[in-house]
Amino acid sequence: MDPVIRLALAPRGATLARMIKRIGLWAFVVAGIAVSLWGIVSFVAPSTSCRGVEMGPGDSCQYSSLTNEEGGKVQRYEDRIAVARGQAPFAMLAGIGIVAFGSVLIVQDRRRPVGPGPLAG
Repeated sequence: MDPVIRLALAPRGATLARMIKRIGLWAFVVAGIAVSLWGIVSFVAPSTSCRGVEMGPGDSCQYSSLTNEEGGKVQRYEDRIAVARGQAPFAMLAGIGIVAFGSVLIVQDRRRPVGPGPLAG
């Protein structure tokens, strides 16, 4: 049967629910793209701060505990940037995975018939 005829014969609630589902799937894919872009930006231009103050080259930050006691551990700006660059590929891969999974769901949804299934009575 022609998809246009199937769509015309389908109950209105079914098409509205399907449209809402497609919007949700596309939003899922857009979120995956945003995660990937965030990972790329974090890799290309990482930034770091120490207690809310932006750090720059040559700065250092001293760790403190939950009770604000100094622990004696110091981390340099370069160390923090290296950690940020090391974590960025995981964000990029997570975003790519989200996009791929969402795309598979969109393709599967498009292959389903619009009208009631064979068990509908």
